[in-house]
Amino acid sequence: MTLEKVEEVIQEALTRPLPGVSAQTEMAPVGRITSDYDPEPSGARKSAVLILLHETKEGVAFPVIRRVDDGSTHAGQIALPGGGQEEYEQFPVATALRESQEEIGAEPSSVEVLGVLTPLYIPVSNFTVVPVVGVTRHVPHLTPDPSEVAEICTVLVESLAAGRTVRTFHTYRGAVDAPCFVTGEVVIWGATAMVISEFLAILSGG
Repeated sequence: MTLEKVEEVIQEALTRPLPGVSAQTEMAPVGRITSDYDPEPSGARKSAVLILLHETKEGVAFPVIRRVDDGSTHAGQIALPGGGQEEYEQFPVATALRESQEEIGAEPSSVEVLGVLTPLYIPVSNFTVVPVVGVTRHVPHLTPDPSEVAEICTVLVESLAAGRTVRTFHTYRGAVDAPCFVTGEVVIWGATAMVISEFLAILSGG
């Protein structure tokens, strides 16, 4: 699927109700989504992440980051670039663009925003994250912020659907069985996998 086709599918999908929680749940860890789940609970902090689509020789791809191993809750994990809202900025688009520039050097002026996906609540950090989908017409030249990002990895959209599996992950709360995407040496699980799950559902017409 070309970048133009992906863009067309996403833009059309955003005119209809999104797959939402049902698609996110497909990649949720066991027990993550319960009957009383609320994606935007009162008191949750706001954050936004960016799915920055671009075309490569192998197909449509987007960057993810490997967080630095600093002992924090999500240390060493794969994530989409993004972070918390600043009071002065328009949410979620400005937040996603600013944070992506800070973390991976993505130039906001080169990003064409297509729209936003379904909010997802992350209990461990008390953030509601809103995914923003954008495209850039050129392969971006990215530079990681060493204080936050250990590595920038490029993942092909087509490789993700074929790389679904289940693994056991060891967290500070103990072992967790969770679906994940495995592509090369990149293993994506948790909230990031849930966000990507909805994105892939949209591309497949779900």
